[in-house]
Amino acid sequence: MLRSCFAGVTFVTMTLSVAAFAQTRARARPPATPAATVPKVAPPPDPAFTLDRKPPLLVRKSKELLIRELAQFERMLAQTPERSPDFPMLLRRLAEGYAELEAKAERERAAAQAAADAIAEAERKAPREKPRPQMPGTGTVM
Repeated sequence: MLRSCFAGVTFVTMTLSVAAFAQTRARARPPATPAATVPKVAPPPDPAFTLDRKPPLLVRKSKELLIRELAQFERMLAQTPERSPDFPMLLRRLAEGYAELEAKAERERAAAQAAADAIAEAERKAPREKPRPQMPGTGTVM
């Protein structure tokens, strides 16, 4: 159907019923077929952005060595300006050291608790000797 507006422009309009519109949309869709998905391969990490660090919980140092190392990192961090490129790395290493110290303390606490529980369980299950009766007033055992 042709219509024109007040400016003299003519345009075409189409009128469709709702059912006809739904049928045209249904016909226009392609049949649903499962698309073959190709797994995306992750690119290798850029060596410029990776840090060569060992996982902190796998390296188990002695408690004294760890405390000495943390004190040294704290002194280095106090002397390093915040805008220095080494500052975030020092902060990260200090945080990892404290996390390792906390994990070590938790392991020690768990081991001590397990030992205390084992002792309490052994005492509870141990057979108790019955006290032997004494003669009243004599202090001798019968």
